[in-house]
Amino acid sequence: MGLKKRISQSISNLKVFHFHDTSVTAGMKRLCALHDNDYLRSDASNLAAYLFQLQDNDYALWPRQLSDGSIRFICLTVALMGT
Repeated sequence: MGLKKRISQSISNLKVFHFHDTSVTAGMKRLCALHDNDYLRSDASNLAAYLFQLQDNDYALWPRQLSDGSIRFICLTVALMGT
């Protein structure tokens, strides 16, 4: 497969997420169905269901598999929970 085709396929698989809206009517603050957890929706309207599904993963998630930003976020969250 040529480089141009691989780049095109990679770009077509990208997803855009919009988490800037945190108002009262934001999708992430509305109720959602627990079974709506196959993937995280672009507006995070199924965040609770998706997180609930992640807690039952059947494999270990090691720190090296997380992005630097995710690790920093987890550290900050744990630090704030302890204060």
